[in-house]
Amino acid sequence: MAYAKSMLFIFVLAAGLNPASPTRGSPSSDPTLMELRASVERMKSRPRGPFSRIRWFCVDGAILPPRPYACSTHGGGVQRGEWSAETRQLRALGYPIATPYVDIKTWDLIAPDNDPDRIQTLLLEQFLIRHDNGWVLRQARFYRGAFQAEDEARSARGMLLDLAGVERWRNRDYLLFREMVRLFPHNQDSALLTEVRGLSSLLAKKDPKFVGLRNKIHVRPDAQDARRVRRYAATLLPVQLGEDYEQLSSQLDQAFQQPPQKERLRQLVAQITSAPLRQVLLQTVQRLPTLTSPSERLALSARLLAELRVALPDETAGEAVFAAVRTSLFLEHSVFRAASELVQKLEGTTRAQRLQWLYHSAQALFGSGFLTAREWLAVQQNFDRLDTQQTSLATYREALHYLERLPGWAQRRLRFYFGPAVEQLAQIEPLARQFVPDRLRGSPMLFYAQLLDTLVQDAQRLSQVHHQVFGKPVASGLRVLNPGLARGVISTADDIRSLSPTHLGNRLYVTSATTADLPPVAGILTASEGNELSHVQLLARNLGIPNVVVSPQLLEQILGYRGRSAVLAASPGGIVSLEKDAATWDRFFRRRSSSPPDTRLRPNIGKLNLTQQLIPLDQLRASDSGRRVGPKASQLGELSWHYPRQVSPGLVIPFGYFHAALERPLAPGEPPARVWLHQQYQQLERLQGEPEAYAQHLSQFLNRIRAGLKGLRFDEAFRTQLKEALNQQFGPEGSYGVFVRSDTNVEDLPGFSGAGLNRTVPNVVGFEAILDGIKSVWASAFTERAFAWRQLRMDSPDLVYVSVLLHKSVAVAKSGVMVTADLESGRPGVLSVAINEGVGGGVEGQAAESLRIDLADGAVRLLASATASRQRQLVVQGGSRLVPARGPEQLLTAEEMALLTGLVKGLPDRYRLAKDDNGRPLPADIEFGFIDGRLMLFQIRPFLHSPQASRSEFLSALDSPLAQGAQQWVMLAEAPSKADR
Repeated sequence: MAYAKSMLFIFVLAAGLNPASPTRGSPSSDPTLMELRASVERMKSRPRGPFSRIRWFCVDGAILPPRPYACSTHGGGVQRGEWSAETRQLRALGYPIATPYVDIKTWDLIAPDNDPDRIQTLLLEQFLIRHDNGWVLRQARFYRGAFQAEDEARSARGMLLDLAGVERWRNRDYLLFREMVRLFPHNQDSALLTEVRGLSSLLAKKDPKFVGLRNKIHVRPDAQDARRVRRYAATLLPVQLGEDYEQLSSQLDQAFQQPPQKERLRQLVAQITSAPLRQVLLQTVQRLPTLTSPSERLALSARLLAELRVALPDETAGEAVFAAVRTSLFLEHSVFRAASELVQKLEGTTRAQRLQWLYHSAQALFGSGFLTAREWLAVQQNFDRLDTQQTSLATYREALHYLERLPGWAQRRLRFYFGPAVEQLAQIEPLARQFVPDRLRGSPMLFYAQLLDTLVQDAQRLSQVHHQVFGKPVASGLRVLNPGLARGVISTADDIRSLSPTHLGNRLYVTSATTADLPPVAGILTASEGNELSHVQLLARNLGIPNVVVSPQLLEQILGYRGRSAVLAASPGGIVSLEKDAATWDRFFRRRSSSPPDTRLRPNIGKLNLTQQLIPLDQLRASDSGRRVGPKASQLGELSWHYPRQVSPGLVIPFGYFHAALERPLAPGEPPARVWLHQQYQQLERLQGEPEAYAQHLSQFLNRIRAGLKGLRFDEAFRTQLKEALNQQFGPEGSYGVFVRSDTNVEDLPGFSGAGLNRTVPNVVGFEAILDGIKSVWASAFTERAFAWRQLRMDSPDLVYVSVLLHKSVAVAKSGVMVTADLESGRPGVLSVAINEGVGGGVEGQAAESLRIDLADGAVRLLASATASRQRQLVVQGGSRLVPARGPEQLLTAEEMALLTGLVKGLPDRYRLAKDDNGRPLPADIEFGFIDGRLMLFQIRPFLHSPQASRSEFLSALDSPLAQGAQQWVMLAEAPSKADR
């Protein structure tokens, strides 16, 4: 039986797709990084691995040679390996490898000022040791004395028992604690292993050839050692010490053997004190071992997993919690084994049976910690739509489309905990990136994805539609974020890095994430959607740039066409087609090349008022947009007038000051900067047919104008005027911070939103710093990226004017973006919301909580949970910092949702919304935040999207079967046809 290879959860990016990420103490150059990787590789092959010698480490700090009882007069201690110089260097640079558990205290793991990824790094190292044949301990497993197994196990167990008594680890951080129980080395039977080491030492004295295996058993024994000993003994001719070797093998068997299933469960249940938890486990003992049907075992194991997780927070005894989590791991294995049997029996099973198994797999994912309780509730409500004998094809498709989100949810939850640690460790060991996919492949997600693929194929066949990738039909693994039609050369970051942003309009960009600094490409194929309401997503939607989330397997297939031209079609109905480019596509793009005049940016220069007078934010109105200031300040001024308590104070530096700056020459003896700018634009126009010369001239020109603006010296009159206005508006210097925000006359126009293109300098404190921020914002209008995005729609680049909004900082606890319409369908009466912890939580592409809120009845539809691993907080002295996010199950509270819906319902009566060509109010795009439950507003603008997708003949043809089959009925008691399998 074959399945579509489209599991969204296997997060393995092809080479060249992983973005550079900031690191703690990371090397500053690639050669150094290569040297560190070489150090790791050398450790793998060295007999002593990451160690240089064996030493005693005493309680009082003394480090002594390895002799019996060396620390007895020093308060005790442990014997273990001493790190080599290379290991110490790696650890000093932020790569804490080869960590002995005996050196760790529980407080070291959870101290607020400690490394927030300490636990995750320990777990990743255990994963690498198992995944990569010992990793840096590959040979050091035979280095006697490097680790004392029973000491390591005792320490690991002690830490787990300490954490088990803390509610956080039984509830909010259950997934992480469960991974600790799964991977920490706590299972060794110390008494038996002591006997094992004694007998193996005796045998090594009698048989010197056994020394290597003896050392391995001493350092890191495992369940396979008994087989290794027997295999070694069988090579001895004639057989020597046969009885002794068999005794050692038996001891090893006994140390690592698992008791019979029922007895093992009885042992665990005996340690439980909580009545609800005990009842769950008693069911496990009594029923699970008696079931022979894999379907029944799947259902019972999944249910018990979920019930155990729900009951666990009420258990407070550490030993009981420890036993319960071990039982949970056993139940997950039971689910995996049952699923492995069922996957062989799919032939002929009905849709209803597959949906039932899919339900139990999702239930097991919740019980295993991969889904939150809120996500599991949303999944159950979705399954309820299919709890019938028959359903409409539209409902069938919609329900399965929602269930396709689960792999992404599980992946995001793992990356919330492990993402930063993975990226850090992957710099010296790329195999660390295999942790998330490996964990998901070994979880109930494997069966879930296999089942879901068969059902999605079935729905697509019934709808007579399917995705297409280079001539081959694809069931799943593709999800449309922005619809559109584009042709271009398939390219990665490496391909476009050397190109000017103005020459990227013919590129289909394959990337690991839709990042905030995305250049103006023709189309986007991304492994991670980030946030549907981020600035760059709104910008792409505004310009009709197709953006598609792609599974890793399909990304690898697509990269096989790297450097070749292709056509990407993403329909409004969610159908994707990626095909080789050919002349037959010309007719679709020839029409677009002669775009209608109203899609070009032509700001109304005639209404400009270039007077130089600082303006308090609350004195601006919407009518000032494009006249004295840009739309950001004018719309926010209007909002401040109607909602004064919800908009923080601001001061605006209008266009006139920017214009005056450009009236000055960049250097003595030169013409005014504005004249010089016009000359440069004319030269660029002449170089349009020479890409290399164009790119070189553009880079030189933009660098010079930015440097000129940043080096500008403000005259004393302006400094005095600004200082007095700041004092009057915000108070004494140093008592406040401001966001220095750009605001141009070419934003929020009918053909162009300009969201996020120019710079915002966050939380600037101090007068001189504010002056520097103003110059920096002016200069940001001339970055290559901002210039290139504008040039997609603008004929006269020298007509750009910049105002600056100094907006008082508000240290919100959470922040986000909402659009007053359903982002997918455009339906009014629905709020599309993305929110995250900290400042700027919705605009930069973080993994946000994404919701749809119905204004009529308040119903909430969860699309994704907030899983950004870091949040941004303001610093009193200025600027901001990234700190670990809490990752709550639900970020936006019911009270906060009520404030948002109340605002939107009252908006038409209190605020003048922009209108479309037919006089209907446009949806609003609103940036907001909450501080102590109080709603604050930071921006309001019209939500603009390209009409090209809805007008495209080709995209309409892709979606036409969806409408034709919408009323078709699906019989769930029937099996999908063989064509689907």
